[in-house]
Amino acid sequence: MKRDDATAIVSAEILERIYETMQIGTEGSTQDVAEEDVNPDHYLHVINAFDMPWWTFNSERKAFEKSPNKPSIGGSPASRAQFLRDRYNIIKQVVLRNEHFSPPAVPGKDRDSYLKLTTTKNLLGRAGQAFMLFGMLAHTPDGKLCLEDLDGRVELDIRTTGPCEGLFTEGSMVLCEGIYTDEETLSVEAIGHPPSEKREVARSVFGHVDFLGKGATTLVEEELVIYREDMMSRMLRNLVGIKRAVGDADLKKYLVQTLLDQAHLSPISLNIQPTLWEFDQSLRLYPMPTAVVLADKYERYELTYEGCHVFNPGSFLGSSYGFSMWLPQDKISEPSELDQDED
Repeated sequence: MKRDDATAIVSAEILERIYETMQIGTEGSTQDVAEEDVNPDHYLHVINAFDMPWWTFNSERKAFEKSPNKPSIGGSPASRAQFLRDRYNIIKQVVLRNEHFSPPAVPGKDRDSYLKLTTTKNLLGRAGQAFMLFGMLAHTPDGKLCLEDLDGRVELDIRTTGPCEGLFTEGSMVLCEGIYTDEETLSVEAIGHPPSEKREVARSVFGHVDFLGKGATTLVEEELVIYREDMMSRMLRNLVGIKRAVGDADLKKYLVQTLLDQAHLSPISLNIQPTLWEFDQSLRLYPMPTAVVLADKYERYELTYEGCHVFNPGSFLGSSYGFSMWLPQDKISEPSELDQDED
């Protein structure tokens, strides 16, 4: 919209001019357009991770609330506990909104077939019964694998757990299904990452929230997250011992699936990978972005999962000097490399 159009009265002339401007780039469009209407600087914003607003999640209101405090590098003990609760509650509200975990609105036989979540406090005195829990993988002081939620913890016995899809590390939020035993442990039959939520679904719920600090509403919106970290090797070094469904061929798929299902770039315990917890919102992948660049030393790859395109351009130094180009109009990446003149 031109400056001359910025009035409180909408006229047919203004609407026609706006409509013609929106035809830029469409097939058959040959009109001349002022440079200010197509300047990429008007639409492309680079956002520093340290400048993103600090949003916390209120589990009672099921809404994001902007913190009145300014995040600091040191952080406070209260905020250290809060960032884990936020991560837990954000994923849990996604799980409960999933069709498999939502009770049918109409009473009937299907009402008893949906998946029911419970918490660790409801396990006591109910040995021999099957439960499904949601919580964070952790270790007890004596080194045993356990599941923690907001009510407590329960030790996990994964000796009979079948192969599972994804990469599981301490700090991952997971769904566990198993039998509670007389030894006060959960004999895990199946374990998996929580279901992810597509970008358009999350935006339909929280479209009014300005997660990036550049305005919540835009006519054209794509979000590209760039993350430089050797996540593949870090995740593989810190697996908790849960068997993978297949071999190494699907490691790239498992890494992408894990990060997007966890809605976080670093779903690992602070003991393993320290982070600035008052800036944890900059590591969130919620709502799911349009694309994620996982700049890793691992081999180049590109995958699309739940509508999010994830690619690793690989290391630039090497025999091919390879890199990747992001094509926003097609929402895909394209591998490329520098031409090398032979001497």
